[in-house]
Amino acid sequence: MAVGDLAGSKGLATYTDALLVRDVDTGLNQRGDDIAAVMNRADTLEAAAIGKPMFSVQRSSGGQSVGVDTWSAMIAQAYATPLINVGFGGWSQGALTIARSGVYTVSAHVQVYGQSFTTVGVQLVKNSYPGNDVKITRVDTEDGLAKDEWGGGGAGAAVPAATATATNVVRLAAGDKVRLWVLQRNTQGAQVNVGRVPFDLTMSLMWENN
Repeated sequence: MAVGDLAGSKGLATYTDALLVRDVDTGLNQRGDDIAAVMNRADTLEAAAIGKPMFSVQRSSGGQSVGVDTWSAMIAQAYATPLINVGFGGWSQGALTIARSGVYTVSAHVQVYGQSFTTVGVQLVKNSYPGNDVKITRVDTEDGLAKDEWGGGGAGAAVPAATATATNVVRLAAGDKVRLWVLQRNTQGAQVNVGRVPFDLTMSLMWENN
């Protein structure tokens, strides 16, 4: 293979001995542009492979109690320290702020115990609390990201432990805040604590691409 053949096979400009001295700067600048294009491509690939946003959190040791027949936002006390928290704008009071726009895989899980449950649900919602933290649920709206809701349909279908797991691939923008919400209904109408062990309440997000 002759010098320059590989460059030519990739569509890059090649030069011959006929190149005039006054053309050298043009040739060098052209090659610099070629290198810069490769560097830009490398930056894009590096962003996808190294330091891409990832987040995972589980239930705290104390958990959080939730009422019956209503969607409840999981706040700071519900969660332990995140297992993974890379590339996000902030994690505060149960709200995760997106820093890098793009496509994300999101998931959430909840399990409840100790009552005769007829329903359990879990839902990830974006921007369900505005900047002033005035409570606006926005569950079951276009702001929902992922949801699962099991319904036994009545006392005859009640169970002593129930789970819900939601996952989806969604587009999020920088500045969006993601929260997890839980729903439970039981035949006693009782308030319950979410879960018993760490993996009874989980929330995770992973950036996939632009």
